[in-house]
Amino acid sequence: MSLPDSRNAEKELDDILLAMDVVDTLRHSSRVVERELDTVVQDAQLLERLRTIYAAQGLVVPDHILREGVTALREDRFAYRPAPPSLSRHLAEWYVNNQKLTPFVIYGALLLLLVVVASLVLSLLPVGVP
Repeated sequence: MSLPDSRNAEKELDDILLAMDVVDTLRHSSRVVERELDTVVQDAQLLERLRTIYAAQGLVVPDHILREGVTALREDRFAYRPAPPSLSRHLAEWYVNNQKLTPFVIYGALLLLLVVVASLVLSLLPVGVP
């Protein structure tokens, strides 16, 4: 392959990669639009189902309240988010996972604390006083 041929091949490859990038970008943007349209349709269906459920119960709920509820659902307001890692969370998880072992550890720690306090108290007492 001569030098001009390799430049042509590089240019063709660059053009192909550029075209693929444009196609991928357009495909992604069309998926985003489809997803948004699906969300609008799903929200409308959910609102209608909510109206039907409340009407069956004899309740009249204003549309703005129903829309706020659907918006809150979309914001994941009701999703569980665990507490961030911390010492107290680690200890609580350890306690829950090791419930059979925990009393022994607690009693052992209390016994060790009692021994340390007793040794400190005994070391403070005067020695050899009648």
